[in-house]
Amino acid sequence: EVLDPEVMIPQVAQGALAVECRSDDHETQALLAAIDHPESRRAVTAERAFLTELGGDCDLPAGAFCVVDGAEVVISALLADDDDESGQLLSATLRGVDGEALAIQLAQQLSAGLSAQ
Repeated sequence: EVLDPEVMIPQVAQGALAVECRSDDHETQALLAAIDHPESRRAVTAERAFLTELGGDCDLPAGAFCVVDGAEVVISALLADDDDESGQLLSATLRGVDGEALAIQLAQQLSAGLSAQ
């Protein structure tokens, strides 16, 4: 079953594919540029900024989903308390031009919200 992000926000960068090469291999970098998808890169970079700001990894009960909409991005995120007994879950969505800044803002906002409860 396909779960819509409005039903369940996925973990950061789910479904994203990456190809790596050596930083000094300019020929391969030029070839790989042909398959780069700037919108996907922008979305994944924002999602990863969210997780990085939280200091988390794939074990953190968090998720983020970013959609590029023209010049803007829309990023939705959630964060649950890792205390299994509390059951606290917060989510929010922000829209703007700088996806990474929005992601960091979301991480700080959700983290502060869990701390306050």
